[in-house]
Amino acid sequence: GVASELWNDPVVAELYLGQRPQRQQGGAA
Repeated sequence: GVASELWNDPVVAELYLGQRPQRQQGGAA
């Protein structure tokens, strides 16, 4: 769903969780 896609977004995850998701660590974001 949309929510899942948003949570998978490194930017959104950083905003909500205050940290970048490990799956995107060292990524473009």
